[in-house]
Amino acid sequence: MKRIILFDKVPFDPIIKKQLLTKIIELILVKKKCMVLNMNAFGVVTFLKNNKYARIIKSAEIIYSDGWGPVLASRLTKESLPERVNVGDFIDNLLEKLDNRGFRLFLLGCEKKTVMRTQVEIMKKYQRITICGHHHGFFRKKQESDVVDQIRKAFPDIVLVGMGVPIQEYFIANNWDLLPNAVYMGIGGVFYYIAGLKTRAPNWMRDYSLEWLFRLFQEPERLWKRYTVINLLFISFIIKYFLNDLFSSPLKSKNN
Repeated sequence: MKRIILFDKVPFDPIIKKQLLTKIIELILVKKKCMVLNMNAFGVVTFLKNNKYARIIKSAEIIYSDGWGPVLASRLTKESLPERVNVGDFIDNLLEKLDNRGFRLFLLGCEKKTVMRTQVEIMKKYQRITICGHHHGFFRKKQESDVVDQIRKAFPDIVLVGMGVPIQEYFIANNWDLLPNAVYMGIGGVFYYIAGLKTRAPNWMRDYSLEWLFRLFQEPERLWKRYTVINLLFISFIIKYFLNDLFSSPLKSKNN
Protein backbone atom coordinates (compact mmCIF):
# COMPACT_ATOMS: atom_id res chain seq x y z
CA MET A 1 0.00 0.00 0.00
CA LYS A 2 1.54 3.27 -1.17
CA ARG A 3 1.50 6.04 1.41
CA ILE A 4 -0.07 9.41 0.81
CA ILE A 5 2.14 12.36 1.77
CA LEU A 6 0.03 15.26 3.04
CA PHE A 7 1.51 18.75 2.59
CA ASP A 8 4.53 17.03 0.94
CA LYS A 9 5.65 16.00 4.45
CA VAL A 10 3.09 14.08 6.53
CA PRO A 11 2.65 10.35 5.75
CA PHE A 12 -0.65 8.48 5.91
CA ASP A 13 -1.75 5.03 4.77
CA PRO A 14 -4.91 5.18 2.62
CA ILE A 15 -6.62 2.48 4.65
CA ILE A 16 -10.24 1.78 5.56
CA LYS A 17 -11.48 0.30 8.83
CA LYS A 18 -11.94 -3.25 7.53
CA GLN A 19 -8.41 -3.31 6.09
CA LEU A 20 -6.94 -1.91 9.29
CA LEU A 21 -8.57 -4.57 11.46
CA THR A 22 -7.41 -7.34 9.13
CA LYS A 23 -3.88 -5.97 9.03
CA ILE A 24 -3.62 -5.73 12.84
CA ILE A 25 -4.62 -9.39 13.21
CA GLU A 26 -2.10 -10.40 10.52
CA LEU A 27 0.67 -8.52 12.33
CA ILE A 28 -0.18 -10.25 15.61
CA LEU A 29 -0.21 -13.68 13.97
CA VAL A 30 3.27 -13.26 12.49
CA LYS A 31 4.43 -11.84 15.84
CA LYS A 32 5.81 -8.70 14.22
CA LYS A 33 7.02 -6.03 16.60
CA CYS A 34 5.55 -2.83 15.23
CA MET A 35 3.63 0.37 15.91
CA VAL A 36 0.14 1.16 14.63
CA LEU A 37 -0.35 4.89 15.08
CA ASN A 38 -2.84 7.54 14.04
CA MET A 39 -3.01 11.29 13.58
CA ASN A 40 -5.76 13.88 13.50
CA ALA A 41 -5.31 17.64 12.98
CA PHE A 42 -3.53 17.88 16.34
CA GLY A 43 -1.22 15.05 15.34
CA VAL A 44 -0.40 16.67 12.00
CA VAL A 45 0.47 19.99 13.67
CA THR A 46 2.61 18.13 16.21
CA PHE A 47 4.31 16.24 13.36
CA LEU A 48 5.17 19.48 11.53
CA LYS A 49 6.51 21.16 14.67
CA ASN A 50 8.16 18.26 16.52
CA ASN A 51 10.98 16.37 14.80
CA LYS A 52 11.10 13.58 17.39
CA TYR A 53 7.40 12.85 17.03
CA ALA A 54 7.73 12.99 13.24
CA ARG A 55 10.51 10.39 13.25
CA ILE A 56 8.41 8.05 15.40
CA ILE A 57 5.37 8.41 13.15
CA LYS A 58 7.45 7.68 10.04
CA SER A 59 8.71 4.45 11.61
CA ALA A 60 5.20 3.10 12.27
CA GLU A 61 3.95 0.04 10.40
CA ILE A 62 0.58 1.70 9.84
CA ILE A 63 -0.36 5.39 10.03
CA TYR A 64 -4.08 6.07 9.71
CA SER A 65 -6.22 9.19 10.03
CA ASP A 66 -8.19 9.35 13.28
CA GLY A 67 -9.74 12.72 12.40
CA TRP A 68 -11.63 14.38 9.57
CA GLY A 69 -9.04 17.18 9.25
CA PRO A 70 -6.39 15.15 7.38
CA VAL A 71 -9.08 13.39 5.30
CA LEU A 72 -10.67 16.64 4.14
CA ALA A 73 -7.27 18.24 3.50
CA SER A 74 -6.20 15.22 1.43
CA ARG A 75 -9.28 15.57 -0.77
CA LEU A 76 -7.93 18.90 -1.97
CA THR A 77 -4.90 17.09 -3.39
CA LYS A 78 -4.38 14.50 -6.13
CA GLU A 79 -4.38 11.55 -3.73
CA SER A 80 -7.03 11.44 -1.02
CA LEU A 81 -7.52 9.35 2.10
CA PRO A 82 -10.56 7.06 1.68
CA GLU A 83 -12.04 7.63 5.13
CA ARG A 84 -11.52 8.62 8.72
CA VAL A 85 -10.86 5.60 10.95
CA ASN A 86 -11.69 6.80 14.44
CA VAL A 87 -10.33 4.62 17.26
CA GLY A 88 -13.52 5.01 19.26
CA ASP A 89 -15.55 3.72 16.30
CA PHE A 90 -13.55 0.55 15.72
CA ILE A 91 -12.27 -0.42 19.19
CA ASP A 92 -15.24 -2.77 19.76
CA ASN A 93 -14.57 -4.43 16.40
CA LEU A 94 -10.91 -4.85 17.31
CA LEU A 95 -11.70 -6.32 20.73
CA GLU A 96 -14.16 -8.72 19.09
CA LYS A 97 -11.45 -9.97 16.72
CA LEU A 98 -8.97 -10.30 19.58
CA ASP A 99 -11.62 -12.25 21.48
CA ASN A 100 -12.19 -14.62 18.55
CA ARG A 101 -8.51 -15.53 18.58
CA GLY A 102 -8.00 -15.52 22.35
CA PHE A 103 -5.13 -13.05 22.08
CA ARG A 104 -3.18 -11.62 25.01
CA LEU A 105 -3.84 -7.92 25.65
CA PHE A 106 -1.95 -5.42 27.81
CA LEU A 107 -3.58 -2.11 28.78
CA LEU A 108 -1.41 0.94 29.46
CA GLY A 109 -2.68 4.43 30.16
CA CYS A 110 -5.03 6.80 32.01
CA GLU A 111 -5.50 6.84 35.77
CA LYS A 112 -5.28 3.65 37.83
CA LYS A 113 -9.03 3.43 38.45
CA THR A 114 -9.78 4.05 34.77
CA VAL A 115 -7.49 1.34 33.39
CA MET A 116 -8.75 -1.11 36.05
CA ARG A 117 -12.35 -0.37 35.13
CA THR A 118 -11.46 -0.74 31.45
CA GLN A 119 -10.09 -4.19 32.19
CA VAL A 120 -13.28 -5.16 34.04
CA GLU A 121 -15.52 -3.97 31.19
CA ILE A 122 -13.47 -5.82 28.55
CA MET A 123 -13.45 -9.02 30.60
CA LYS A 124 -17.23 -8.84 31.01
CA LYS A 125 -17.87 -8.56 27.29
CA TYR A 126 -14.94 -10.45 25.76
CA GLN A 127 -14.28 -13.51 27.88
CA ARG A 128 -11.75 -15.21 25.61
CA ILE A 129 -9.33 -12.27 25.60
CA THR A 130 -6.53 -12.77 28.10
CA ILE A 131 -5.77 -9.43 29.71
CA CYS A 132 -2.22 -10.27 30.67
CA GLY A 133 -1.55 -7.01 32.49
CA HIS A 134 -2.41 -3.36 32.96
CA HIS A 135 -0.74 -0.22 34.26
CA HIS A 136 -1.83 3.39 34.62
CA GLY A 137 -0.18 6.04 32.47
CA PHE A 138 0.83 8.50 35.19
CA PHE A 139 4.24 7.15 36.14
CA ARG A 140 7.51 9.04 36.50
CA LYS A 141 10.54 8.63 34.28
CA LYS A 142 12.38 6.62 36.94
CA GLN A 143 9.43 4.17 37.06
CA GLU A 144 9.46 3.60 33.31
CA SER A 145 11.78 0.60 33.45
CA ASP A 146 9.41 -1.12 35.91
CA VAL A 147 6.51 -0.61 33.51
CA VAL A 148 8.55 -2.00 30.61
CA ASP A 149 9.54 -4.98 32.74
CA GLN A 150 5.89 -5.64 33.57
CA ILE A 151 5.02 -5.62 29.86
CA ARG A 152 7.92 -7.97 29.06
CA LYS A 153 6.82 -10.48 31.69
CA ALA A 154 3.22 -10.38 30.44
CA PHE A 155 4.08 -11.70 26.92
CA PRO A 156 1.35 -9.64 25.21
CA ASP A 157 0.22 -10.04 21.60
CA ILE A 158 -0.96 -6.43 21.50
CA VAL A 159 -0.48 -3.42 23.79
CA LEU A 160 -3.02 -0.59 23.78
CA VAL A 161 -1.25 2.59 24.89
CA GLY A 162 -3.63 5.36 25.96
CA MET A 163 -1.43 8.17 27.26
CA GLY A 164 -2.20 10.92 24.74
CA VAL A 165 -0.17 12.40 21.89
CA PRO A 166 2.83 12.59 21.88
CA ILE A 167 3.52 10.95 25.28
CA GLN A 168 2.29 7.51 24.21
CA GLU A 169 4.48 7.57 21.10
CA TYR A 170 7.49 8.72 23.14
CA PHE A 171 7.04 5.87 25.61
CA ILE A 172 6.94 3.24 22.87
CA ALA A 173 9.90 4.68 20.94
CA ASN A 174 12.09 5.39 23.99
CA ASN A 175 11.74 1.79 25.16
CA TRP A 176 11.58 0.08 21.78
CA ASP A 177 14.69 -2.06 22.20
CA LEU A 178 13.50 -3.35 25.59
CA LEU A 179 9.85 -3.98 24.75
CA PRO A 180 8.79 -7.50 23.67
CA ASN A 181 7.50 -8.44 20.23
CA ALA A 182 3.92 -7.21 20.01
CA VAL A 183 1.72 -4.74 18.17
CA TYR A 184 1.77 -1.36 19.95
CA MET A 185 -1.23 0.87 19.29
CA GLY A 186 -1.56 4.49 20.38
CA ILE A 187 -5.23 5.00 21.26
CA GLY A 188 -5.43 8.29 23.18
CA GLY A 189 -8.36 8.51 25.60
CA VAL A 190 -10.33 5.48 24.41
CA PHE A 191 -10.11 3.76 27.82
CA TYR A 192 -12.44 6.42 29.23
CA TYR A 193 -15.15 5.38 26.76
CA ILE A 194 -14.64 1.63 27.27
CA ALA A 195 -14.86 2.19 31.03
CA GLY A 196 -18.04 4.23 30.61
CA LEU A 197 -16.51 7.32 32.24
CA LYS A 198 -17.03 9.58 29.22
CA THR A 199 -19.79 9.81 26.64
CA ARG A 200 -19.16 9.95 22.92
CA ALA A 201 -20.91 12.43 20.67
CA PRO A 202 -24.24 11.41 19.10
CA ASN A 203 -23.95 9.68 15.71
CA TRP A 204 -25.29 12.69 13.82
CA MET A 205 -22.52 14.90 15.23
CA ARG A 206 -19.90 12.33 14.25
CA ASP A 207 -21.40 12.09 10.76
CA TYR A 208 -21.08 15.87 10.33
CA SER A 209 -17.52 16.01 11.75
CA LEU A 210 -18.71 17.79 14.90
CA GLU A 211 -17.45 15.38 17.56
CA TRP A 212 -14.74 17.91 18.44
CA LEU A 213 -17.46 20.43 19.38
CA PHE A 214 -19.15 17.89 21.65
CA ARG A 215 -15.85 17.13 23.38
CA LEU A 216 -15.08 20.84 23.72
CA PHE A 217 -18.35 21.36 25.62
CA GLN A 218 -17.45 18.39 27.86
CA GLU A 219 -13.92 19.56 28.70
CA PRO A 220 -13.51 23.24 27.74
CA GLU A 221 -10.54 23.97 30.02
CA ARG A 222 -8.51 21.03 28.72
CA LEU A 223 -9.46 21.13 25.06
CA TRP A 224 -10.01 24.78 24.11
CA LYS A 225 -6.41 25.21 22.95
CA ARG A 226 -6.43 22.01 20.90
CA TYR A 227 -9.69 22.83 19.17
CA THR A 228 -9.10 26.53 18.56
CA VAL A 229 -5.39 27.31 18.31
CA ILE A 230 -4.41 23.91 16.90
CA ASN A 231 -7.24 23.84 14.36
CA LEU A 232 -6.32 27.35 13.22
CA LEU A 233 -2.71 26.24 12.83
CA PHE A 234 -3.85 23.22 10.82
CA ILE A 235 -5.91 25.44 8.52
CA SER A 236 -2.94 27.80 8.12
CA PHE A 237 -0.79 24.85 6.99
CA ILE A 238 -3.41 23.99 4.36
CA ILE A 239 -3.53 27.59 3.09
CA LYS A 240 0.27 27.90 3.08
CA TYR A 241 0.67 24.64 1.17
CA PHE A 242 -1.78 25.61 -1.56
CA LEU A 243 -0.41 29.15 -1.87
CA ASN A 244 3.10 27.74 -2.29
CA ASP A 245 1.80 25.28 -4.85
CA LEU A 246 -0.09 28.02 -6.70
CA PHE A 247 2.88 30.38 -6.95
CA SER A 248 5.39 27.65 -7.72
CA SER A 249 3.32 26.26 -10.62
CA PRO A 250 4.14 29.12 -13.06
CA LEU A 251 7.84 28.73 -12.25
CA LYS A 252 7.65 25.00 -12.95
CA SER A 253 5.92 25.70 -16.28
CA LYS A 254 8.62 28.18 -17.33
CA ASN A 255 11.41 25.77 -16.43
CA ASN A 256 9.75 23.05 -18.48
